[in-house]
Amino acid sequence: VGPLAGASEVEDWLVRVREADEYFAETVSGETATNVARSGFGNAVDVLLEAVETYKLALDEPAARDALLAAARDQRDLAARTWSTASIQLDAINVEAGFGHQHVVFPSSAGPGAQPPDTLPEGTDAESSGDR
Repeated sequence: VGPLAGASEVEDWLVRVREADEYFAETVSGETATNVARSGFGNAVDVLLEAVETYKLALDEPAARDALLAAARDQRDLAARTWSTASIQLDAINVEAGFGHQHVVFPSSAGPGAQPPDTLPEGTDAESSGDR
């Protein structure tokens, strides 16, 4: 598993993930496909925030550390799987809009549960601006 992060590092994670969570908290309605992608990204960030909070709790509670770290890993992996689904939706939106493939990858150890992006290079299938 590796060494534990220190309390200051975890606080930095919390700040960064809370900022992302605030960004996705603002609901901007658009086309259904866009709403699905945005909701998926927002849900992924919500679960990632829970993972970081659980990790912080594991640092504070040594007696329950193993169980809390296992829960934090599961939450992190769920966040990665949720993000990967939203990422595929965003990729499809970009292709349909004529901008070609765009991949927004969440690096993780989520394993086979996370859906990887397709292998096409960024911008593949983009239309020229005159075609849109």
